[in-house]
Amino acid sequence: MRQQRIFFDDGKAGNVQVWDWKSGQRLVGPVPLPAEPRGLAFQPDGRTLAAVCADYRVMLVDPATGVIRHNLDPGIRTRPFNANLWTSNGDALFSPDGRFLLTWERVPTLHIWNPESGQLLYTLHHTERVEHAVFNPAAPHILATGGRDSTVKTWDLSTGRLVVQLQHPRWVQACDFSPDGTELICGCNDGLIRSWDWRTGELKRGVPCNPALLSFAFTANRRWQIALGMRSLQATDWRSGAQLGPEWGLRDGIRWGVAIPAGDRRAIVDGFSGTIVGYDLEKMVTPTTAPVDEMIRLAELAAGRRIMNQGRVVTISSAEWADRWEQLRHTRDAPSRTPAAAPATDRAGP
Repeated sequence: MRQQRIFFDDGKAGNVQVWDWKSGQRLVGPVPLPAEPRGLAFQPDGRTLAAVCADYRVMLVDPATGVIRHNLDPGIRTRPFNANLWTSNGDALFSPDGRFLLTWERVPTLHIWNPESGQLLYTLHHTERVEHAVFNPAAPHILATGGRDSTVKTWDLSTGRLVVQLQHPRWVQACDFSPDGTELICGCNDGLIRSWDWRTGELKRGVPCNPALLSFAFTANRRWQIALGMRSLQATDWRSGAQLGPEWGLRDGIRWGVAIPAGDRRAIVDGFSGTIVGYDLEKMVTPTTAPVDEMIRLAELAAGRRIMNQGRVVTISSAEWADRWEQLRHTRDAPSRTPAAAPATDRAGP
């Protein structure tokens, strides 16, 4: 019964609705769709709503009227136990200027559309499933994609060409550009968040995180970074790379995404527990108890520099960086490390 509701419109799953979130009133819909909607995204100016369906057809809807402007069909059909698993929902993402629409279903192929005409502009490829994608806020035609082939690729959508490929030791779960667009930050499940100069492919530095990383977010001033694992949070000083406290355990179900509202000091976390929880970041900051040698190694990794016996400072190569991190990671993954419970400040749920 569930499979039929996912893939066939029976009036229960195959529709989209638009609501006024302040008043709680429905404005438009239900708008029938060919299958269950999985990914939704508004064009920055609010004129178009993209809905990616479970069979990977994409509807472009006028959110003011409910009229379907374009029915985009990449020609890919996924079914249960293929790409269309619970972790493989369809995704849609508009560029900051609204010129490009990216859609994919966490398969190795991504599609770039013209949202005004509905024209398919480019088909982009990885060799394994794509986990995350992000547009450059300062250069909206630049797109970064990362996934399970252990690469992050940056693309120039004015030409559809690959700019640079950034190799990682394991798969990449999350990516983000700095506000000025010069830095590309990538979270890898080897437990290191790496900062790259995406134009040259130069690895600038790395900041330790949870090896089971799912997502990360920054405070508005970019001073703190919060890394989310399936059941933990870790706060880090992004400038120095120093951890601001212990790894905090989230004991009420698997978590999936984290966001920090502008100007706020709460990490808002969602997942499969049926609640959305806000965690007080100020209460998560405690003095470190790590050994001095470990802190020195972490500082060297974060700076991308190594201190020689004579006091001379040399640059760490990419290969040495990865090797030193693997050694340190195994040291830090001792069984005695038990995450503390994170201090929740508020929660919302059904």
